[in-house]
Amino acid sequence: MRLKRLYLSNKVFLLVLIQFCMFLKLQPTIRAEGIAGAATLKIVPSARASAMGDTFTGVADDVNTIFFNPAGLSLLQRPSVSFMSKQMIGNTNLNAMSINFSLKDNRHIGFGVITFNGGMAEIVSGSITRTIRAQEDYLLICSYSPEITKDGMAGVNIKALKSTLAEEYSANAYALDIGVMLSQNKVEGNSFGFVIQNIDVGNGIKYIDYSDPLPLTYRAGWGYHKILNKNKKFLFCLDWVKIYGDVWKINLGSELVMGDSLVLRIGYKYGYAFTNLSTGIGIYLGKIKFDIAGSLLGNLGTNYQSSLSMNF
Repeated sequence: MRLKRLYLSNKVFLLVLIQFCMFLKLQPTIRAEGIAGAATLKIVPSARASAMGDTFTGVADDVNTIFFNPAGLSLLQRPSVSFMSKQMIGNTNLNAMSINFSLKDNRHIGFGVITFNGGMAEIVSGSITRTIRAQEDYLLICSYSPEITKDGMAGVNIKALKSTLAEEYSANAYALDIGVMLSQNKVEGNSFGFVIQNIDVGNGIKYIDYSDPLPLTYRAGWGYHKILNKNKKFLFCLDWVKIYGDVWKINLGSELVMGDSLVLRIGYKYGYAFTNLSTGIGIYLGKIKFDIAGSLLGNLGTNYQSSLSMNF
């Protein structure tokens, strides 16, 4: 009887998500094509995923799935925490933290925090020059994911963003992510994911009198896991990504696990303005994982990021 109640409860949750997505589809679109604010919401922090070309929507098997597809929380068997730092072009940087927990009845929750520093800027007023922080963003994410069926999962993120420009002009924004996932086998085989990110539940993001829409994003992903032998495992993953007003773009990535402690990764993002070749490694020492990634951005240089994760 308890299992039946659990199944019905989780099925109701999925139906609510479907109805909400249908409601969104029926709403009139007022966004200007190709224009969106709150750029921090476009960034998906994960050194592992970055090394694989930002492909993770259909894989979603570590705590950083919070930033890609909240449905993936149901794949995580143990609580874990991750800290990530990303050095970006123009002396900007981003830091993130994520953590997940399992509740009773195959329900899972997670929390993520992102901080973005847009670098320093000089303001000249007459003979006086002062240095200020160009932009500071703080993003809080709360995630929830129930296991709907043995192979099917759903999840939702609630996001709150606070952004400050030139240490003076502040704005807030609120959004939702809704994701689903199908995993045939948690160890080997195919997995699929789909998520709608940054669904605006407010009025965009507004500084003073000017308002921008949020970057509504669609992500569809596929992952294929293969055990090559007792010491090697292979992962190939692919993401289709579309930000509202832009065209669909393709991200490709792969990962080779060699033994218990070394992982090699490579990725490529197709259809972007700059060359987006990425690579990275992972070093695993028991419950502790260290990942590092580098992404080539043509003449703009290279983005670097690293993360430290631990399972409990």
